[in-house]
Amino acid sequence: YLEHLVERRQYQKAASFCPRLLKDNENLWENWVYFFAEKKQLTTIVPYIPVKEPRLSPRIYDLVLNHLIHTDPKLLLHYLHIWPQGIYTMQATITAVIDRLNQKVSDQSPD
Repeated sequence: YLEHLVERRQYQKAASFCPRLLKDNENLWENWVYFFAEKKQLTTIVPYIPVKEPRLSPRIYDLVLNHLIHTDPKLLLHYLHIWPQGIYTMQATITAVIDRLNQKVSDQSPD
């Protein structure tokens, strides 16, 4: 059913069905998160990504946070507040934020 929805580009609807259809299957969740990322729809599935049952690989949460660093800093802060710290790689997130800030500063400075 999810495949049917994404074939029709109904990403929001597909994302909303993930908790019911994927349940606690970690592998399915990770595959679908990567799929949404490939389709440039990662932000669509973020609200539905589980943080407890199942807990996904830290690389999934890192992927999401890194995406949000570049696309939606307000949403990044939201998920940093509500997600448990142990599910993502704190140092990788800090480094990515610093890199992004440095990039923004260098983009704004006159050469």
